[in-house]
This record gives sequence, C-alpha cells and structure tokens, in this order.
Amino acid sequence: ARRAPMRRGIETLRALLRTAPSTPTHAHPPRNLLADPPALRGWRIVAPHPTRVEPGRAIRELARWAATGDGGWTRVGSERDRADRDRRRGETGANGGPIGRDTRGVYRRREGGASSQGSHPSGPSKEHVRLNGDLAHARGVDALLAVVDARGDEMNAVNVATAVNSLWKQAKREARDIAREEGRDPRQGHRRGDTLPGESVWPVGLGTQDWEAARDRVGTKLSHDPRLPKLLRLVREKVDELHARAVSGVMHSLGVLHADSRALPVGRWTARFEKSFTAKLAGALSSRVEATAAEMNAQEVAIAYNACAKYDALGERLTPDAWLALALAASKRSSRFTPQGLAMTLNALSKTPAMEATAAAAVPQRGWEALARAVVSAFPAATWRPNDDGDMQSVAVIFNALAKLDHAALAIAGEDGWRVLVAAAVTCARTRTARNELGFNGQALAMVLNAFANCHAASSELATVEGGWSALRDNFVAAAPRDTRAQGACMILNASWKLIKEHGFETSAEFRRAAADFAARIADDVPPKTTGLLVNSLAKLKDVAAEVTPEGWRRIAACVHRAYASVGDANFERDREKIRDLHRGNERGSFAERFGDSGFEVGQFDGDELTATFQSVCACDPLVDALGDDTWRVISAAVADFARTGAMSPDSVFATTASYNALRKRAPRAFAAADACDVWEPLATCALSRLDDMNPIFVIQTLDAAKKLPELREALDKVGGSVSGWARLAERLGETAGELDAVNAVNAISALGWMPFLAVEMSDKGWNTVLDRLRTHETVLTDRRLSLEAATSHGHDVSGAAASAAAETKYAEKSVSGLYLIQSHGGYDSYGKAVREKIAECIERIEGKMDDETRAKVHKRFEKLSR
Repeated sequence: ARRAPMRRGIETLRALLRTAPSTPTHAHPPRNLLADPPALRGWRIVAPHPTRVEPGRAIRELARWAATGDGGWTRVGSERDRADRDRRRGETGANGGPIGRDTRGVYRRREGGASSQGSHPSGPSKEHVRLNGDLAHARGVDALLAVVDARGDEMNAVNVATAVNSLWKQAKREARDIAREEGRDPRQGHRRGDTLPGESVWPVGLGTQDWEAARDRVGTKLSHDPRLPKLLRLVREKVDELHARAVSGVMHSLGVLHADSRALPVGRWTARFEKSFTAKLAGALSSRVEATAAEMNAQEVAIAYNACAKYDALGERLTPDAWLALALAASKRSSRFTPQGLAMTLNALSKTPAMEATAAAAVPQRGWEALARAVVSAFPAATWRPNDDGDMQSVAVIFNALAKLDHAALAIAGEDGWRVLVAAAVTCARTRTARNELGFNGQALAMVLNAFANCHAASSELATVEGGWSALRDNFVAAAPRDTRAQGACMILNASWKLIKEHGFETSAEFRRAAADFAARIADDVPPKTTGLLVNSLAKLKDVAAEVTPEGWRRIAACVHRAYASVGDANFERDREKIRDLHRGNERGSFAERFGDSGFEVGQFDGDELTATFQSVCACDPLVDALGDDTWRVISAAVADFARTGAMSPDSVFATTASYNALRKRAPRAFAAADACDVWEPLATCALSRLDDMNPIFVIQTLDAAKKLPELREALDKVGGSVSGWARLAERLGETAGELDAVNAVNAISALGWMPFLAVEMSDKGWNTVLDRLRTHETVLTDRRLSLEAATSHGHDVSGAAASAAAETKYAEKSVSGLYLIQSHGGYDSYGKAVREKIAECIERIEGKMDDETRAKVHKRFEKLSR
C-alpha cells in the first residue's frame, strides 16, 4: 500500500516521457520541465483535467501534463479576438459551428463539441503537440529532418515554424561540437540566446577560422540534404496560416540558415529554380507580413527586419506594402523597443544598399523621429551604464547604423541624440565587463570608430567630450591583444587615421605599439578583400608603420602576395557586368555616376578592389621595400589580366597609372615585372576606352602618369588606332579642363609643356578652356598661404619647414615653367596667333604678381628643364 503512490508517480512520468521526448544533457542545456514550451510561447494555462493522482504537488503537475497532452496551454487571444468570439457565440449560440483559426492565425475554441484542433477544447490537437515536442527536441539536424520527412504531411503551421526554428539551432550546435571535437580550442564560456547583428556568431573560445570551417561543413551538408527542400515547401504552403510571432520567427530562421549556416540556397537547386522559389516564398511572406505586422510586438518587428537583412534575396523581394506595414509597426512600437531591438532594426535598415532603397525608404519621417526618441530614452546620458556585453554591443550597432542612414541621423540630431550616444560610447569604453575586460570588444570597437569616421556630427561631438578619444584609444590598446578578427582590426586602423586627420587626435606610444603589433599579428588571416584596408591604414598612420618590426612587414608582404596570387578570371566578372550595363545604357559619362560610390561585396576581390589595393601598397614605403620579386610578378600579372579583360573602370585606370607613377623612382623591380607581364599596352587601351567616362581629375592624372612614364607613352603611341591616342586625350582634356581646381590646372599646363605631341593635337577651343582656367586660379598660384593650403588639400606632405616653403611657391613656378616649355615647342607657331597671345598674357599676369625671389626660382627651374 505504501508503494502505491510511487507506482502512480512512475506511471505518470512514463506518460510524460512519451508526450515530451527527453533530451541528453550533452546536446541541450538543462530545461525546466514545467517551463513554457518554445513552440507554444504565447499560450496561457487553462484548468487541467481532473486526475486521480493526488499525493505531492509536483506529481499533480506532472499528471496534468500527461493527462492533457498539451500541458494545459492554450493560445492567448487579444481583446479583439475575445470580442469577436463573444460576437460569434451570440450569433450561433453556445454550441455554434467550428471557428478554428482566424485570418491572423489565432486559434479559437469551439463552444461545446469537439475542437477543430483535436479532442481538447482549448488548443491544438494532442497529435500536433506531440509532433511539436518531437521537432523541438530532435537530437541533431539529421533526426529533425527525419521527422519532417516522415511526418511532413501531418504538420500544421505551428509545427512547420518549430521545425525551421529548431533546424538552425541544431545546425549551430553541430558546428560547435565538430569544432570542439576535432581538437580545436575548447569552449570557455556559454553565450545565451541569439547574437546581435554584427556580433560574432562563433562560440566563445573557438578560433574564427575553426568555427567558420565547421559551420561551412555543416551548412554544405544541410544544403545538399534532399529533405531540406521538403521543409521549405512546407513553409511556403503553410505561411498563410502563421500568426504574427510565427511569421517573424520563420523569417528569422530562414535568415540564419542563409547568412550564418550557409545552407540556403539549396545546393541541389538550379539558380533559375532558386530565384523562382524565393520569389514565390517572398510573395507569400509579403502578404502575411502586411496582414500581421500591426499585431507584432517590438521584438517581433525587430526580428522580421533583421531576417530580411540576413537573407537579402528574400528581403529584396518583399513588396512596398509589406515594408510600409513593418515601418508603421516599428513607429507604433518604438517606445517599447529594447536597446537590442533598436540595434537589430536600425542595423537591418542600413545593412545593404538594397535595404536602404526598400526598407528604409518606406519609413516615414515620423517613424524616424519615433525611433530617434526611443534611442535617446534608451541611453539616458546622466545615469546609463552598460549591464553586460549585450548593452555595449547594442550601442556599437546603433552607432554604426545611424552613421549610414541620413534620415535617421537627422532625426537623432533633432533630439540631441549624438550627445547621448557619444556619452554612451565613451561610458562603454571606460567600463570593465564581467570578465574584467575593458570596454568594447574588437568588433564592437571597430563599428563605433567606423561610425565616428563616417559621421562628422558624431566625431565633432566626440572632440568636445573631455577624455572621449583617449577612452576609445585606451579601449583599443586593451582589446588588441585579445582580438584576432582581421576585418574588425582593419576597420579600427582605417577609422583611426581618418579621425586623427580630421580632428587632430593624438596617438599614444601604447596605441602605436598595439596597432603595429595588431597589424602584423592579423596579417596571416586577412582575406584579399580586406588587404587594401590594412595596407592603406599603415600608409596613412606613418607613426604606427614605424613601429612595425621587419618580421611584421614580412608577414604583411606575404598577405599581399596571397591576395594577388588568388586572382583568377572569375574575379573580374563583376567588372565586366559594370561595362555591360554601361554599354546598354549608352550614356556618355554615366560610368562614374552609376558605379563611383558602389561598395564591394564582402569576400569578393574584384578588379576595382585589386587596383585600389595596388595603389595603397605603392603609398606604403616600408611595404614597397619588403616586397620581393615574386610578389611584384604576381601583382603585375593580376593587373595585366585585368587590363586584358577591357573591363577596367576609370577608377581602376587612375589607380593603376598613379601606382606606377609613385613607384618610378623607388621600385625598379616593379617595372621589370610590369615589362615581363606586358602591362602597358592593355593598360593604355583601357585608358583610351574609358576616356569618355573619366572625370577631369582622372584625365589629368592619366596625362601626368604618361608625362612621367616612358613605358606608358610608348604604349599610347601604339594603340591609338585610326585616331591618334594623343588626339583623343587632347580632346578630352579640352572638354573637362573647365572643372579643374588650381593644382590640376597647373598639372594640365605642365603635361602640355612636357609633351609636344599632346599639345599639337589641342584645338583652339581646348587651349582657351585650359588657359582661362589657369587665369581663374591666378590668386591661388601667387599667394603663398593659398598655395600652401592647396598643397595640403591634395595630400602633399608640408610638415617640415623646407617642404612648407617649397609648397608656397611650387604652383607659380610650375605653371610659368610649363608655359615657357610650351613656347619652346618646335611647332609653337602652328598653335595659332590667339593661343600664343593668351599664353604670353598668362605668363605676364602670373609673373607680375610674383616677388623677385619667386621669379628667380621660375627662371632657374625653366633653365634646368630646357637642359
């Protein structure tokens, strides 16, 4: 008799285990058996069925779980749902017809009789609840997809949402276990919940490459699993039955499977089929988002936005009405956003140009103002302190997003929000975390500094905060030894030189040493796409470059070699597409307008990026000295291959010619490699083919390179075709000279003086345009202070006394000397009387404003050039 209660308890536990399958402790964290089941969140407890098991409260709770099958949970309806239910009861009576699921996916009870969802009158059927448990607690990706494959026909909308939500979690767990089991770094801590946008998705303690390799392995396997398309088809079929929370959850799951797990698009699908399927799925989700957005809470709105940013192919196909519905919901719920929700929403709106053009464009002005007020209220300047790393991450993500969104930045400025956000960022930089680490982690610091570098209002506010820059600088010194993420490191260095240049922030000795060590340490992991960012930062931060050790430069040189050695024909496909679009448009001068501000896809080392990186390499003197013959050969081979495609943009032509121009006195090995790889003729061909799309500066820089590089001049002589290459260059110079600033007007005169074969091709109209532009800038050329400012604006180093004195008279000397050279041309008489008179007038006017010392320098310079 004494054992009877125990037997009843054992029977109850067995029934419970049949209802909710157990989970091994090594696969999932410990669970509270009576907690809200993940797939049934948003349901409320109703009175349980009577049970014969009486002794002990815990036994009674377990008995209710086993007896009801759904644990006593039922979907919570809104006030409108309950009012609608009461109206239906009044119309049909207590035993009216079945109501089932309404248009918003909310379950309603039948009054009397059997439920449309099963025998239990207040929720889904027992079979669906059990199936939900099987899906939620499946042990691994394979087990989960096995359930989907075997019982997909039985699944309702909630089951499908649970399956998709469980799939990405299981994929992430499997990747973590693979990385850990294969002898890599053991996991040192546990990160709760999902990651913020921009936050690392790899588990704490695992190396970046280790985690990514394991994740890609699991994602590839999942992408080629024949059972995954079945689940995706179920999503498309059931999406019309999802309620608001499930819609955002499904969108989030698809986004993670695409961006983090790399499982979408399905590997077995053709590109055409994937495009068609994604369009249909996006269409179904668009209508569902439009219908349910008003019922989403703040968290669900943020999750929906974030999902579209992760799965760009899905987000780009959402309709304007769906974006408007989400925008209105975000505006309405703005006061209830947490810092994390604000971070997710704003990050999504600024994630890609496509998101800015669709999602951000749909936000009304009052929506931006509401979000700005929410940001300000989330971080009260006087009292706010970060509670954990998540709060710091939210500040970083919000900062980064606002710096990209013009309307949001204006709204923030209207609420005095920059002062609040800068104070929050500085507070984070000074705060020690629970792990006793100072300030932001490396990735968050990179986002904050990048936002400061790109937003003048924020950086100006930082300059007024006492100790603000030093706090961020000290944060970097503390974070550098523990952070090894290459892209974030390059962003930090790139943003630092911009802030130092714009606001005169000082670098400490600790900062310089930490940055130099950081650059050398990450060089082994820097991808080709980010190599230019690293090298350009070191070229700008000369005091940091001076701290890099010879071994550090060797590693950075090896990084450059790997980047260019990886180049193949596929890298230039995006450049070819630009040229095809240009030819289809057939608009003269449209290239720079269409592509000048376009970004590069992460991980893609295309032709424009290749040549921009080359330009950064040539600007970094210690790196030029560290590069070996093999590296110069792979660089030249990559440049030559790109030029032969005929797809060089004006930017690429400019970057390449400027790079070789900078190397002409410092790296003879680079020119030997260029000759061996036959760079010059393809480069000259590209320069002439892109002339109509070149802006005035690019035209002048191409002429300046031709003036100084005999190899390029010879190539231009050969590739002109029926119309001389010099004639085409002269024509384009005359067309664009009217927009030249003082420095480039002087460069144009110098190029014409040095290259008679160019000058002889100039028309009278072209001469008049160039000479009139030079006269416009007479004041700048003859005023020492203005000349010094012009030199500084063009990036010339005028820090020393000698350099400063030379810059004060440089442009006056160079312009008059160029005019004297033109007068000395053998065919000068053929230039026309009006042109000759205007040249003489320019000489007289400029010399007349010179002092005797400068005039003497001019004649000495001309005599030297004549010899």
